[in-house]
Amino acid sequence: MFYKQKRFNFEKVKEILLTLALIAFITAFASCKQEQYEKITVINGAVPVYMFTIPEGDSIGNYTKITAKYLVDDVNYRKQARVRAYGVYPSEYFEDKGDIVFLDFSLGGTDKNGPFLLSNVFGSNRNLPIVSKHAGANTWFTVEFPLDGMQHQAYNKNNFPDSNTNGDLYFALGLGTGSTSADLTYYAKEIALENNDGSKKIISKGSGFTKAAFAGYPANLPEIRRIKTGRIDIAVFDGQHDDPSGYFQVRKIYPWLFSIFDPDSVYCYLLIGEKSAILYDTAYGIGYLPGVINKLTDKPVTVVVSHGHTDHANGAYQFNEAWLYEKDFELARTAATYRPFIVEDLMEEGQVLPEGFDPEYYVNAGAGNLKELNIGQIFDLGGMTVEVIAAEGHTAGSIGLLVREKRVYLNSDSANFHTWMFLPESLSMKEYIAMLERTIQLEFDTFFVGHSDAPMTKDDYQKILNVARNATLEKAVPYTNSRAHLNPVAYQEDNVMLVFSAEKMR
Repeated sequence: MFYKQKRFNFEKVKEILLTLALIAFITAFASCKQEQYEKITVINGAVPVYMFTIPEGDSIGNYTKITAKYLVDDVNYRKQARVRAYGVYPSEYFEDKGDIVFLDFSLGGTDKNGPFLLSNVFGSNRNLPIVSKHAGANTWFTVEFPLDGMQHQAYNKNNFPDSNTNGDLYFALGLGTGSTSADLTYYAKEIALENNDGSKKIISKGSGFTKAAFAGYPANLPEIRRIKTGRIDIAVFDGQHDDPSGYFQVRKIYPWLFSIFDPDSVYCYLLIGEKSAILYDTAYGIGYLPGVINKLTDKPVTVVVSHGHTDHANGAYQFNEAWLYEKDFELARTAATYRPFIVEDLMEEGQVLPEGFDPEYYVNAGAGNLKELNIGQIFDLGGMTVEVIAAEGHTAGSIGLLVREKRVYLNSDSANFHTWMFLPESLSMKEYIAMLERTIQLEFDTFFVGHSDAPMTKDDYQKILNVARNATLEKAVPYTNSRAHLNPVAYQEDNVMLVFSAEKMR
């Protein structure tokens, strides 16, 4: 009896093991059949390249759009994400960059790149529904890129292939950050060339290259990658500091420093000491910034504006007073007159305005109560002091804030990886270089700019200075943007771009 019982147990164990093996086989087989995605990480505007093979008897003229399905987790969804789709390229324009094949069209030329199809459609998670009504964090959504229409200002239709073209065509499309230093990770699947009614569809099977392929602005190549995966890793942001209205997004950089992101692609910073705080910049003035500040601190807040441009000074009217260097007073007052166009653009883009926003009040609110800021002025926040630093160049009245105790410098637009020095209010290149040479001697290890909240180093500042010193008209190329009448040109090296003009070189 004892022997039979022992044998019975052995047979049962064998049966269980066989069952487990069968389950494992079925699971493994299913995993082989599971849907595959691409996990893509980009920086500085690079987007993946996809090849579409159009068979003989068919042609590009039979297709009207490219569609793509994307998934962005909560952490990346909240970054300054943008949809980009670029042109049609012959394969000979791609270069071997080591781990990837790369096409660089940073300066906007269209002689080799084909047309810009659709660019910079949205500036943040708030604007994702402009591209897809089903967009959201941690969910697949589909975007469409028209092959004709909604073009970038640099669109050159003459570069688009003839409607009878077939064979292998390369398109670059995907999501990017709009920042030279912030990365974005997302998932992509079913990148397809389609016609309007969906009766014709060609799904891309990849880039057509043996290496990962990208196109876009010159990128920090080790920081961009694409891999096949069947697993999606979801990250969730706690959002504990965010704007109650859902308009602004807040990030705690240090215990004493917060960034506040305006979805029209600009950052403000809140510095909190033991007894008081400083708000550095006020963004466009669309969202209600005091509501965010009141959630972050109950200490008295002084508002300091970096310079008079629309995207930094236009929210000053929401506060009792705002400190600005007097040389930019007139610029800030002029910026306030642009508000009707800002509202018009937001409406045309279909952007959802914050609840309670009154366009008429906004348009007529004026520049606010501007107080004269002095260079060298010190704000004692308790436990740390903040000094006003002259940062002239981008505008005559640009200023930065130096927190010596923390060895941190905030300089908004005065020095970054894409600086405009061709505007009427910009100073000469000689004056700009002198400012950079003076500022780099200051006691800081980390600095922050106005259109990215990624910490930057003293080495980064040195790169900006090097580019300013090396820039010449002979080395520069035309820069395409809406202010072409100012004849801007761009010089770039080491991932840093400086835009200037012949007038500013005098």
